[in-house]
Amino acid sequence: MMLLRLYDTKPPRIGAEGPDPSSVIGVSCFVIAPPFREHGVASGLLDRVIEDAASRGASWIEAYPHTERNEPGASHLFRGPRSMYDARGFEPIETRDRNTVMRQPVALGGGEGI
Repeated sequence: MMLLRLYDTKPPRIGAEGPDPSSVIGVSCFVIAPPFREHGVASGLLDRVIEDAASRGASWIEAYPHTERNEPGASHLFRGPRSMYDARGFEPIETRDRNTVMRQPVALGGGEGI
């Protein structure tokens, strides 16, 4: 079972300095069954979000990967590893105790940010 949770109109905690919340798709979690982990499923889902964002009227994509990299187990990876977002050009906006807010502008043609 896979689940990708998207916030089309109200992503969590966009600051007063950030973009209009209605222009942001927030990627908050990936739930991927254990046999399918480490096979690129989350990366594929994120690529699809990036590809489809313009057609959904978004100007920004925001993600919230966990800040601490050395935690034991994989439970902290439900938001996707930060490296996955780094590889696609997301920029860190704010580092918090538990997660980092990362943001990427949406390519007008779709798919150009991949």
